[in-house]
Amino acid sequence: MVLRHKTKNPNTKEKTYERLILLIFATLVACLPVSSQITLNAGDSFTYQFTSLPDVIVPADGFGTRPVGVFIVNLSGFNVGTDMLRVEMFENSLSEAPAVTFVAEQSLDGTSFDGWADFQGVVRLTMLSGSVTVDSMTFFHQVPLDDFSGRRYQLTVVPVAVDSDGDGVLDGVDQCPNTPAGAVVDEHGCSIDELVPCAGPLSGGTWRNHGQYVLAVGRAAAAFHSAGLITASEKRAIIRAALRSGCGRRHHD
Repeated sequence: MVLRHKTKNPNTKEKTYERLILLIFATLVACLPVSSQITLNAGDSFTYQFTSLPDVIVPADGFGTRPVGVFIVNLSGFNVGTDMLRVEMFENSLSEAPAVTFVAEQSLDGTSFDGWADFQGVVRLTMLSGSVTVDSMTFFHQVPLDDFSGRRYQLTVVPVAVDSDGDGVLDGVDQCPNTPAGAVVDEHGCSIDELVPCAGPLSGGTWRNHGQYVLAVGRAAAAFHSAGLITASEKRAIIRAALRSGCGRRHHD
């Protein structure tokens, strides 16, 4: 496991403590119970937001005299030759610039960074290539008690594979989390109706006219057909339904 530290002037003593903390966390993570974890394939993203670090460890060795935040991810099936997983940590939300970004280099990897001053945040994992299973994630914030130890506030999460809307795409990577039951969806968990809403384009506003709406539905249906999600007759039926609809017409309510 590689623990990268984002600080200006790390010294030898603190690096020794960081190596010690790696050994401790490798042991703890290896003892976590096995559950139905989330698997990320190329192009998938998983976001997790936490609002507290409930576990308190005193004293905790490893980082000496500075407050520090740490994130550690434990992965199964990681291939160093083909797999690339980007990790982004955000102080408050995805709308801000990440506090730290790194690409995982092995199955147990992480980073430490100064400036994370509270007990909440957001992490986003994006699979750039290959495929891995996320076994666990550990977050902690440590404040110093003296030159050699501190008080650590910690949270370890085992992401569980949950599909709330039952469309076959897990919540962590589902871009349309409220798909109606029975709807055919793409790899991102979105149906054609969700990708091409009657009310207007996903980018905002309304359809310029009925033709623009029908054209968008036709493109989405063609993509679904090419991906093997619908048959040619189903594609034609979807386009006919769009033609008969009032979507994009001025009188449509």
